[in-house]
Amino acid sequence: DLEDDGADLVPVQPPRYLRDLLKLINEGTDQELARERLQMALATCPALVRSRPADLKDVARDLAHAILASENRFDLDDFSEKSRTSLAALTACRPVEVVRYLQLS
Repeated sequence: DLEDDGADLVPVQPPRYLRDLLKLINEGTDQELARERLQMALATCPALVRSRPADLKDVARDLAHAILASENRFDLDDFSEKSRTSLAALTACRPVEVVRYLQLS
């Protein structure tokens, strides 16, 4: 009698909200599917940010911090490029919040 719910077979869904994106970026390596979640977060971040959701102004600082503080803990080939692209999109859409964060760091 196996009690596997098959959750590990479900593909990681792209985040629809910025706070969900933040959760994916900040997840620890011990979380199930953490590698796939980080890949999904980095792949979808620029487009989600460019869609300019209503809470972008409120989340921009935290998102900038999460992107800059994230490490390539899974040895992803395109980690640096996708991180830069994500930060560039964030800076283009919310320059004041990102620059203020960078000045305080």
